[in-house]
Amino acid sequence: MSAKRKKIMLACGALIIFSANCLFLISAIGAYLRYSARHEYTDARFAVTGAGVLEHRAPFLYGEVNGSKEIYIDLEAPAMSAPEYLKHIPVGTHFPIKYNPQMSHTLLQGQSLRVLEHGWDFENDLAALRFYLLYIAGPSLLAGAAFLLFKWKKRRA
Repeated sequence: MSAKRKKIMLACGALIIFSANCLFLISAIGAYLRYSARHEYTDARFAVTGAGVLEHRAPFLYGEVNGSKEIYIDLEAPAMSAPEYLKHIPVGTHFPIKYNPQMSHTLLQGQSLRVLEHGWDFENDLAALRFYLLYIAGPSLLAGAAFLLFKWKKRRA
C-alpha cells in the first residue's frame, strides 16, 4: 500500500471518529448542563400564547413563565402544523413544567435547557453522559492513543 493511500485512509478514519464524537458531544453537553443544574429547576406553570413549527416539522409552544417569554418543545408530539397543534393545546392553557431561568435560551438538538416537561428525569441525562463517555469518547481516545503509540514505536524501530 502506498504512503499516499495510507494517509488518505488515516484521514478518513480520523474524520469518521471526529464526526461521531461531534454528533454525540452536542447531546452530552445538553445532558451535562441540565444534570449539573438539576437542583436549580423549580416547578412553574407555562401559559400558552401561540405555537410554531421547527424545521423538521416538530411543533412547539410560545408562552410565558413567571412573566418571561419562553418556548416549550414537546419531544413526543407528532409532526403537525402550528394551527393543528393549537387545536390540541389552545391559547390560554396552563400546564406544569420544570423551569430554570438562569439557563440559556439556546436549543441543543431541539431541546430547551430552560423549560422542561414537568416529569423530566435528570437520571436520564446522567445515563446519556455515561453512554457518551463509555462508548464514544472513551474508545475514541483509546484508539487515538494506541495509534500514536504504534506510530511512535514504528519511528523508533
